[in-house]
Amino acid sequence: MLYDGVVKLQVFDWMHGVAGYKPDVTIYQTMIILLGKAQRMDVAESLFEGMVKEGLEPGQNEYTSLIAGYIRSGSLQRGIAMLERMKEVGMRPSVSTYNMLIDGCTRAAVGKLLSLDLFYRLGESTIC
Repeated sequence: MLYDGVVKLQVFDWMHGVAGYKPDVTIYQTMIILLGKAQRMDVAESLFEGMVKEGLEPGQNEYTSLIAGYIRSGSLQRGIAMLERMKEVGMRPSVSTYNMLIDGCTRAAVGKLLSLDLFYRLGESTIC
């Protein structure tokens, strides 16, 4: 599996070098999902930031994919921090985003109180 992920990163890097071709948000999201499944959040976060630096605007799906990777890799606090960043830039989290975070909280040892807090925030927010 690690080898497969390395090959995908090499293809992604190669796409950057092709004259006249720039990966779009969908390609970035796919890479973030793959890296999240491989628990390579350092690289996924770097790609996310690179996407922003290239002038692409991450949408709800890209934020949620990054949050999912954090949850999968056991970085609950980073997932919650990304939720806050998402809201700071004016992006409304979806019910799926909150469900993912609540599920991650219930699996974490200290997460039960956090899941209740997120559940209440879900009820208070305007969601998609």
